[in-house]
Amino acid sequence: MTNSRDILEIIRMYYPKDLRFENAEYKASSEFLNRTRKLEKAKCQTLYSTQLYLTIKKIFDKYEVINWTDMESFNCYEYRILLHQNQSVLDDDTELMKVLGGKRIDLFLFLGVLSKNFYFFVNETTFNLVNDEWKFNKIFDYPEKINKEIEDLILFLDKEGYSKIDNDIAHEIVRDIETELIDKNKVMIFNCLFTDLILI
Repeated sequence: MTNSRDILEIIRMYYPKDLRFENAEYKASSEFLNRTRKLEKAKCQTLYSTQLYLTIKKIFDKYEVINWTDMESFNCYEYRILLHQNQSVLDDDTELMKVLGGKRIDLFLFLGVLSKNFYFFVNETTFNLVNDEWKFNKIFDYPEKINKEIEDLILFLDKEGYSKIDNDIAHEIVRDIETELIDKNKVMIFNCLFTDLILI
């Protein structure tokens, strides 16, 4: 586990203080340029990226693993693991929800590029087949049925040098910075290290 003080020191290297994202000074800051260089380097490590994905697929061999990594926009390798055994993702939308009876469970897994940290949570999606209403619920624990997979995942990531971020740290607000999608005083450590597209 990593403590928040160490993580905040890392965040300070990649995010300028008290600047609006739209401001030209933000994009010219040494912190923003550091982050850009770090992501460019990660984008070039295609062999490493492929090995990560294939190993995670092997660990979750009974489940479909989808690679959601987008280094153009975010600071992490991202994977979504459909926690329904031997079920393909189909259209990844209504067709799948109908097959699953209107309830879908996924493990969302994030591996940081700015620092070697990882985080995961379970996302429960429900779809009302009558009125087409969608609901999303984040669960900060995982089903017992994947205990072995989670143990193997943590062992693998530990060997790769990654440390887990716990929920308290992930939810901690970094008060004096903002990201492209989140205003100042609302940005969490999770958003800085991984993605600002998702709120936890």
